Amino acid sequence: MPLEKRWRPVVEPPSNGESTVEDWKTHPRLQKHLQRFLDSPDPGRVLSRYAAQAQNLNPEKLLRIAVHVGAWVALLSLEQAAASPSSEEEDVSQPSPVQLLAEILRLRGRAKISDWLQGVLHLVALRLQDVRRDVQGQAARPWMELKRSMPKTVWRELRTQPPSIPTGGESKEQQKPADKVPRLKRKPPPEQIEFDGPRAAAEAESDMQQQPLGLASDALLATDMHQEISKLASEKAVRRFHRDGAAFSNANLEERALHVDSLEERLVKAVASESWDQVCSLIREAAAALAAPRQKTALNEAPVPMP
Repeated sequence: MPLEKRWRPVVEPPSNGESTVEDWKTHPRLQKHLQRFLDSPDPGRVLSRYAAQAQNLNPEKLLRIAVHVGAWVALLSLEQAAASPSSEEEDVSQPSPVQLLAEILRLRGRAKISDWLQGVLHLVALRLQDVRRDVQGQAARPWMELKRSMPKTVWRELRTQPPSIPTGGESKEQQKPADKVPRLKRKPPPEQIEFDGPRAAAEAESDMQQQPLGLASDALLATDMHQEISKLASEKAVRRFHRDGAAFSNANLEERALHVDSLEERLVKAVASESWDQVCSLIREAAAALAAPRQKTALNEAPVPMP
C-alpha cells in the first residue's frame, strides 16, 4: 500500500473548540475507513472477518473496530449499510454493516466508549432518525436492532452540539494542559546503538550519492542495511527487530491497518507523557514494519545470475 494512503493527516478541531456534523463526516480518518471498505475487492469477506475477530478482541481493540464499522454505517447509503454484500466465501453468513455494528456494541458491555466512537455514534444516531422517517416494514428491522444496541449517552447528547473532534489519538482524559503534563526523567534507550563518528558520516555521504535504480536495487539496499544493523546492534535487538518485521509482513490487510492505527495512537500518548523509552520502542516497531515488505521484496526480486 503506498505511503500516502497509509498516512493519516492530523486535522485540528475548529478554533472555537466545537465541531459540526459536516466536520465529522468529512474528517480524513472517517473517510479513510470508508474508502478502504469501498475499495475492498470482497466487502462480504471483510465483514465476516470483522465479525469473527469481534468475538475474541479485548475491549480496547473492540472499540477501535467499532469506529471503522460505525463510519461505514454513518457514511454509506442507507441501502449499502443495511445490505449483506455477496462474498466469494460459501456457506458463511454475511452480516451487513448495520448488523455488525449492533453486534459489536452488544459485545462492548460496560466498556467506556472512546472520543472517536462517541463522535461516530453521534452520526449513526442521526442516520437512525433518517431511517425512522424514510424506511418502513421489514427493511427497518436491522436498524431497530442497532438502535436498541446504542449507548444511552449517545441519545442523551444527540440534541446538543456534536462532540469535539479529538486531536491525534488522544481521549478526553489524556488531553491535559501543557503545564500539567507530568514531566518524566529522560533516560537513554536501554538498547541504544552507538555508531563510530567518521564511519557514520562516510556511510551517510555514500547513501546520499546513490540514486534509486529500481525496486530490486532498493530492496537489495534494504537488505544491506539489515546486515549492517546486525553487525552493530546487540543480538537481542536484531532478533526482536526481525521478529516484529516478520509478524507485520505475514499479517493480512485488516490486521496491518489495525497495527498502524495502534502505533500512531500509542506514539501520540507516549510523546504527550514524555515517556521516551516507549517512544524509542515504538519507533523501532514502526521501522520493523516498514522494513519487512522491502526485505521480502529483496528475496523475491533479487536478480538471478546468468547461466
